[in-house]
Amino acid sequence: MISNIEYYRTFLYVAKFKSFSLAADHLCVSQSAVSQSIKKLEKELGHKLLTRNAREFKLTSEGELLFSYVQRGMEEFYTGENMLNRTTMFQAGELKIGATETVLRVFLPEKLLEFKKRFPNIKITFLGATIQDLRNYLHDGDIELAFMVTPFVHENIYEISEIAQIQDIPVVSADFQINRKKTYSLSELSRFPIITVSSENHVRQMLDGFFARDNVFLSPDYTVRNVGTVQTLVERGLGIGFLPEAMIRDKLAEGSLVQLKLTTLPPKRSIFLAVTPSHPVSPIAREFISMFT
Repeated sequence: MISNIEYYRTFLYVAKFKSFSLAADHLCVSQSAVSQSIKKLEKELGHKLLTRNAREFKLTSEGELLFSYVQRGMEEFYTGENMLNRTTMFQAGELKIGATETVLRVFLPEKLLEFKKRFPNIKITFLGATIQDLRNYLHDGDIELAFMVTPFVHENIYEISEIAQIQDIPVVSADFQINRKKTYSLSELSRFPIITVSSENHVRQMLDGFFARDNVFLSPDYTVRNVGTVQTLVERGLGIGFLPEAMIRDKLAEGSLVQLKLTTLPPKRSIFLAVTPSHPVSPIAREFISMFT
């Protein structure tokens, strides 16, 4: 193994220009330094690489062989440097993020669109997952950033920062038979068919606690796997669902969904951005983070 990669770089330009002086000018060093680098390279390799006559330098057969590999190798080095610089300048690279369903529906689309407009050459890899899966993805390095919504148990394996809040509200379809002018208690609301996510979902656990504070046991008529399905069943007129207001803002504006009045609303939930200290955050990911601060 040659001790100094610059010996190869010097050899490359001497062989290319067939001149010590031109190589020295290109490398911004003295001709003597070029000569010394070639001598050291020949000594470490144990082969004569150049011959010199009165007019010019010529490569020996060993020099010709080495030159073909050094030329390709240096091109690869320069390509690698160029790609690194392009990544730093956001002309290439990949952003790997993950989020829960609610964050994807409520919060991320506009940010992703804005980021893509600013950096069209950046590839975005997105994983939609549960909070537990996002923790695993962060730990394994499959994603750099995770967007999660409370409630969840914070573990010390990652760092989090709050970036937004969302408010869940009770809604029904426009044709659902209920007095929309009345303000309901949770006890009164529970007499109607209710649609929620399943009990292992953190949102359901939050709603269970919300109803329990009013001494009401939440017993939904329909239990589904995700918030998107809750919205679908509510729109079909099957019952009342608690949905993030930001997710259904358009539906509320057009009147296809209607917000019911409650004596008190569920506590707001926070959207957190999580990273893990065990994996360094790339410049691309840091740029994306800056959009939330």
